[in-house]
Amino acid sequence: MGENIEITKRDIFRFDGDKPTAVNLEHVTMINIEKNRLTLSFQMGSLSLDLSDEGKAKEVFEKLIDIWASG
Repeated sequence: MGENIEITKRDIFRFDGDKPTAVNLEHVTMINIEKNRLTLSFQMGSLSLDLSDEGKAKEVFEKLIDIWASG
């Protein structure tokens, strides 16, 4: 049995809160921050996430950019 199995890593980012949400960063075309709101754009729409405060939003924004740009 000489089959090769390839496992591909995907960058899934999870947000906990009132509505837990997970985002596959492979499909994101743009990330925007305005005060405490992050908006992730996709080819066919967007998703806005309100974080607890502006500082937390900036922290998450920077983490997302680092992960998104490293691929």
